[in-house]
Amino acid sequence: MNHWKFGVSKCANDCVKVLVTLKHFWPRAFLCCSVTFTIAMLWAAVVPSAGGYLASRHHRSAHLISYAALAFAWRGTLTRTPTWILVIAVIAFGFLQEGVEVVTHAHPYELSDAMLDAVGALVGAVGARVALRILGN
Repeated sequence: MNHWKFGVSKCANDCVKVLVTLKHFWPRAFLCCSVTFTIAMLWAAVVPSAGGYLASRHHRSAHLISYAALAFAWRGTLTRTPTWILVIAVIAFGFLQEGVEVVTHAHPYELSDAMLDAVGALVGAVGARVALRILGN
């Protein structure tokens, strides 16, 4: 019986060590993803052929998903920044990106895309906030 208790205790201690290690790893992973996603979004705004990588039927979902991922990553990076400030910043980035596309992609401003970006930013930031609460941050 003592061996069983020792085994459970050792396993619990090992689990705590892993969680502590992950707690220090996640901020770095979120930062790496945040910077990578931001660079990818800027690249997509500047390179006219970037939209050609997706079929036109995926255009709207790509806006929604990419801005949700961007906001999720930045929310995980900037945990002390209020969620509403982060959402406004990502939405502003989306509106700015659509403005850049007017020049680089030679098409009119697409307000519907900017609105999809905004919805994605809100969904991603709220999702990250929930995830961080579950993780205890």
